[in-house]
Amino acid sequence: MKILTQNFNIRHEPGKMTYHCHDFWQIDYYSHVETRVKIKLDDKSDYLDDTRFVLIPPRCMHQFRHFSACRISALKFMPEDNSPYKDLKAAALNIADYKNVFDGIFTTSIAENELDTKVREHYLEILLLRFLQQFRYGRTVQTKIHDERLSESIYYMKRKVNSNLNLEKLASKANMSVNHFIRCFKREFGMTPMRYSRKLVIRKAIEMLNYSELSLIEIGDQLGFPDQHCFSRAFRRETGLPPGTYRKLQREPK
Repeated sequence: MKILTQNFNIRHEPGKMTYHCHDFWQIDYYSHVETRVKIKLDDKSDYLDDTRFVLIPPRCMHQFRHFSACRISALKFMPEDNSPYKDLKAAALNIADYKNVFDGIFTTSIAENELDTKVREHYLEILLLRFLQQFRYGRTVQTKIHDERLSESIYYMKRKVNSNLNLEKLASKANMSVNHFIRCFKREFGMTPMRYSRKLVIRKAIEMLNYSELSLIEIGDQLGFPDQHCFSRAFRRETGLPPGTYRKLQREPK
């Protein structure tokens, strides 16, 4: 793995770049995003916010459109010539699904010294291997929303991960009545909006249990649970384990 260029936290003004491709890999992460960044990857469109990053392989036609000022961190890199990644497709990936790898790429010291670069190259290799594993075994998550009216509701849910989300508020984001919103949401995702929201909350809880030193009470409070019992019950319902047991198992030496 060889990093060609790396830039971090560069300010970008609103605008649209030229539709283009190149012969190297690229990974982009947008932060301080007030309005989602629209991306076009070959013939597919998607959106980025500060909960996602995009992985672009060589010769993928792509374009970014910034509707508001934002900051971008980007790396351009090339794997070894005999790497197994040639069949991978461009994708917008959820940070929570790659959290430890993402941290190694974007929160490793940005000083441009040889050691930091080697660490970052190591994490890029892990990222591609994990994505390849998902690609080959069919575990990639569909990110395209077919009913675009639901996009703003999903965006709001991901930005406001909390167990107290209001169904009327979510429906208003889609400009729908509550009953119509529920029907459309179930048709799109196979579950109710509140079930989807609970899954986001528990995924956030897992991230906090793995990567923070917050107590269980602090995590439950930040996620909007009225008390520790409610947090533990919701977590156990989704994972089969109480949050304390989950954290202990994850931190035991392998």
